[in-house]
Amino acid sequence: MIQRSRIRRLVRGALALPEVGTLPGTACLLTAVVIALPADPLAGQAQGQTDPLTLQECVSIAMERNPLLLSAREMYQASLARVRQARALPQPSLDIDSDLQPGLTEFSGYGERYIGISQSVPFPGKTYLQSRIASEEANQVMADSDLLGLEIAFQVKEVFYALLLAEAQVDYARQNLELTQNFVQMTELKFETGDSLRIEICRRV
Repeated sequence: MIQRSRIRRLVRGALALPEVGTLPGTACLLTAVVIALPADPLAGQAQGQTDPLTLQECVSIAMERNPLLLSAREMYQASLARVRQARALPQPSLDIDSDLQPGLTEFSGYGERYIGISQSVPFPGKTYLQSRIASEEANQVMADSDLLGLEIAFQVKEVFYALLLAEAQVDYARQNLELTQNFVQMTELKFETGDSLRIEICRRV
């Protein structure tokens, strides 16, 4: 688990790296993670929101707010609407005809009036083929959306574990620094008491 403030600093630094742009959707993914975090880490702490983000939470944030994935979902909904449109019959038409009408806007004094409703019926099998083609297109859009979701989840996990690795490396470097400082202090103390020579201090450092 990683603290939210640490994720915000490391993600903002990753967005500035040129190699991040080589991964498809990585910039949008990292942007979605930053958007989901509080704008002010101190404000989150004031409200008691100090819990670290887990891997599953990071994946959920990306799935909910990644603009590419949201666009793919909208495209899938549009493809489903085209399926319903392909299965529907053409709109019926209403025909009104008046013979011997005196004027265009004069509806009295006409000889005969005809009122009819017509409905176009497609050739047998045409509606079925159109709906099948639209369904296959919708399935392709859904498959592309699922593939994009898997790619985004993979990128989230990759960035998450990279942050964990960076955090561990910082901790190890801090421990090495403390050990080195302690060693220098002990060596200088031996030199001051006459137990060690200056050249020995230089060799050990």
